[in-house]
Amino acid sequence: MRKFIGWLAKKDTTGFVEKAGEKASQLYQWAGDHKRAEKLETIIEESSSNSESGKGELD
Repeated sequence: MRKFIGWLAKKDTTGFVEKAGEKASQLYQWAGDHKRAEKLETIIEESSSNSESGKGELD
């Protein structure tokens, strides 16, 4: 699942996946599952930073 979310975040150019990930992370925090919230945030951040660094290389 981690690979799929990472791949999806890299392919998304609208920022929808990142926003959805933030909302899901907030839901996990609210539910008291802080570990899953942190994992989800890490996946989204890694994928977002990787896709941004890849875009800079192509310019």
